Amino acid sequence: MARTAPHVPELIPPLKWRGPALIWTPLALALAIGWPALLLSSNATMARGVGAAGVLTFVLGLSTLGIAWAQGKPPRTHRDVLVHLVVAGALVSLAAPFAMVWLIEAAAAQRNPGAEEVSLPLSASFSMIPLMLLVGLPTAFISALVFAMVALVKPPRGRPAQASERELFP
Repeated sequence: MARTAPHVPELIPPLKWRGPALIWTPLALALAIGWPALLLSSNATMARGVGAAGVLTFVLGLSTLGIAWAQGKPPRTHRDVLVHLVVAGALVSLAAPFAMVWLIEAAAAQRNPGAEEVSLPLSASFSMIPLMLLVGLPTAFISALVFAMVALVKPPRGRPAQASERELFP
C-alpha cells in the first residue's frame, strides 16, 4: 500500500488583490507613480522624466512579480512585493544616467542640425550613477510601499491550522 505525504498546513497565506481590483490597482499605481511627479510639478520636464522612470520601474517590477505568481510563488508578505519593485527601481536608476546623456546628445543634435555631432564622454554617465541611486532607491522604496499597501491585502486569518507532530513528521 502506497503511503501518501501528509498535508502540511500553509502557515503564511499569499497576499490578495484588494477588491475590486479594477478600482484599487489603478488607484495604487496612480498614487505610487504620481507622488514624485507631483513634488516636481513646478518643472514639467522633470515631472515627465520622473513619471517615465516610475512607469518603467513598475513595468519591470510587476512583470517579475507576475512571473513569480505564474510559477506558483505568489507574494506572502508586503516585503516580497517591495523587493521586486525596489530591485526594478535600482535597475532603472542605474540605466537613467545613460538615457539622460543620450537625450542631451539628441537634443543638441536637433537644436543645431548643421553643427558637428555633440558627444559626451562615457564618464559623464558613470559619474551620475551614485546620485541617481541616492535619489532613485528611496523613491522606489516609498512608491513600492504605497503600491503594496493600497493594492494588496493580507487575507483574513482564521485560526492557525492545528497539525500534530505525527502529521508533519511521518
